Amino acid sequence: MKYSSTIRILNLALFLILFAGFVSLGIWAGILVTPFIIRGYGPIDLPDLSVALPWELGAFGLAGALMCLFGFALSLKGIIHGNDDRAVRDAISCYIGLGFLVALFLFLNGAWLYRLTTTNFGYSELAFAIAFFLVLAIIIIIGVNVPFVKMHGDDVNQNSQMSLISGVSVCANFGAALPGILALIFSGAEEPTRYIMPKLLTIALIPAVACLLSLLAFFRYRKGEKTGAVSKLNAFAFEGSLLLDGAAILAAGVFSYVYAQETSASKTSLISSSWNKPDVNYLDFSVMSWIIGGVLVLVALCLVVSTIRPAKNAKAAQ
Repeated sequence: MKYSSTIRILNLALFLILFAGFVSLGIWAGILVTPFIIRGYGPIDLPDLSVALPWELGAFGLAGALMCLFGFALSLKGIIHGNDDRAVRDAISCYIGLGFLVALFLFLNGAWLYRLTTTNFGYSELAFAIAFFLVLAIIIIIGVNVPFVKMHGDDVNQNSQMSLISGVSVCANFGAALPGILALIFSGAEEPTRYIMPKLLTIALIPAVACLLSLLAFFRYRKGEKTGAVSKLNAFAFEGSLLLDGAAILAAGVFSYVYAQETSASKTSLISSSWNKPDVNYLDFSVMSWIIGGVLVLVALCLVVSTIRPAKNAKAAQ
């Protein structure tokens, strides 16, 4: 037994505490605020925020809660089965997954959603906010990569690495999709809804499909860890989820640009509008959506090509 009982119990307690914090944020912002803020009333007194800010906070909370739930379940398994070191190792990997989620949250706030924490609150120092978030994201991603490489770098088949990355993708897409799906259900038939509904459909349902693809990749990579098998279907599932994520970001920029000229439509911007304030559409949001979404799509397509190419080479060699 490599891991002592103290480490096993400590993991269980830490994941329980982290889960309580993340799930509280996810429920408040993602379930009690985001689904109702579009129509202006709900089960609680709604804060004066743009639609996207509670959606983002709720997505972060729900994603972190799901990752902590995985860690808690694995920690509990490691205690019940005292000789199961793999469960403890996988639970520790969930800390790495949380680090990736935090880095992703900070990066998106620095490169894409920076107006949520600046313009919405009357803060005009965009350059400082962008630099602050990006520097923190870089620091965290560097710090997380050290244990990631140490724990998973020896797997030549990359099943171990990709199972963790796929798990992060599952959590991130689940967090992004759930508040939007609930908003589709509870938004009602008010005037703003007919303008914002296409955005909700796109930005909620595409990550939902991406979540399912990531989940398929996760389970298949986990199976590959046990058998040592390498399957292209695993890669295609993950690459498909990445492609869909890029498409969702691209679509968000397209909708923002198209509706920017809709003078008769208030509350059409997920970024700037709230239920009691006039709407503003920012062109820089559309531009950054196209850049980040386009990069994700290109990366996904390059990965697809690299997955297909070995088979062609092998066939040519024969």
